Amino acid sequence: MKVMGKQKTPPQKTPSQKKKKRKVTTECTDDNTKTKDAQLDKPNNQIGRILSEIRTGYSRLNKYRNQIGQSLTPYCECGEEETSEHFLLYCPRYQQEREDMRRQMELLNIDPTNIQSILAPPKRETYEATSQIVGEYITKSGRFQELAIPDSRSCA
Repeated sequence: MKVMGKQKTPPQKTPSQKKKKRKVTTECTDDNTKTKDAQLDKPNNQIGRILSEIRTGYSRLNKYRNQIGQSLTPYCECGEEETSEHFLLYCPRYQQEREDMRRQMELLNIDPTNIQSILAPPKRETYEATSQIVGEYITKSGRFQELAIPDSRSCA
């Protein structure tokens, strides 16, 4: 950058301004998989990605996967079309997880039966909390198996 004939150098970042890389550790489990620790401290990258996919409808649920040729059927194991709304609000396979999510949403005065309220709450200050709650639901449901990272090597 030049300013009136002089070379201007950008200001140096202080150590507190530098972007810190978050160290992710893994641990072995009995079924020979590695799982990420602190999985739900915020919606981490993986949960956040899945949450974004669910919000947009371009998720790894069968309705969309069938549209792009990655699934033979658009249906859930329960027999209904597996959409974001079905997964979050109606699928009987996740009734207990949904009940936990419903209770937490009601504490925030969020309508747990409205997909828009859950995925895009009207109040900005509840967005992070609802994302956290939905992230917990996603993890507890076990629907997205990639949360456990298979490892072909032995953990021993």
